[in-house]
Amino acid sequence: GKPIYGYACTDRDNLYRFIQKIFSSDKNQALEAEMVGGDHKRFSARLEGALVRNSREARQCRLIIIDNSELKEAENMLKQFPQKLMEFQEAERKRIAAALHDSLAQNMVVIHTGIRLSVKNLPPEHSALAQLHQASELALRTKSEIMEISYGLRPPQLDQMGLKKALESLAKHIAEMCGINIDIGIRLGPKKLPPNVEINIYRIVQEGLTNIVKHSGAKNSFIDLSAEGEAISISITDDGHGFNPKKPTTQFGLIGIRERAQILGGSFAIDSGKNEGTTITVILPLGGGA
Repeated sequence: GKPIYGYACTDRDNLYRFIQKIFSSDKNQALEAEMVGGDHKRFSARLEGALVRNSREARQCRLIIIDNSELKEAENMLKQFPQKLMEFQEAERKRIAAALHDSLAQNMVVIHTGIRLSVKNLPPEHSALAQLHQASELALRTKSEIMEISYGLRPPQLDQMGLKKALESLAKHIAEMCGINIDIGIRLGPKKLPPNVEINIYRIVQEGLTNIVKHSGAKNSFIDLSAEGEAISISITDDGHGFNPKKPTTQFGLIGIRERAQILGGSFAIDSGKNEGTTITVILPLGGGA
């Protein structure tokens, strides 16, 4: 209900083109623009314009300004939600991993030590010795399992020694466990990456290697990580049996990598063929989404 002259568009040239378009067309027109009100505050608006004629057949432009600041804010929050959720999940993983390591794993060590001390105080012929030895070994195995879970949730090397050492440790661990030769090349330069970028790179490589182990039948894999301007390039290659990338995949690892790349504003590509191996390439921007 306020007069149009009480507002100003921050992009006057765009507004003039919009008005000219209204006069040159019989259709209603719309424009998303930033406006300034009488209180000098800027707000996001939708401009709707239509050509009308008065009783003298003179052409006039009817312009409606709709303040959609709250809608834009809601849209921005919706866009940021997947990344915020991912950041929350990583923070929760870190918290649980620390709790497992500092509490449960250490408690298993205390139990194991307590049992061993009790065994020393018992005579060799005591009937409970066999059960105590079994309990002691079970405590050690449980401690190892807890550490494995904790490592999967949040690799300690990432916080203690940085991304390069963490990725090298991950590759070595998977190579030893699964019998795959994994070479890794990292060229990121001297500048340290933000923590949220590092953990996402780690997760992409982790998911990529896990996918190779589960599905590819590969004997060799190569990871290439490099800085390219304001982006990070991640390439994961294997010499496995390959597949047709045009067909819908049920490999959750690939789906997870694609979704992570999209959430971070990056790109995801697959080059593969039957008996030709597979190369996954992910480009992550250092700014914006990442």
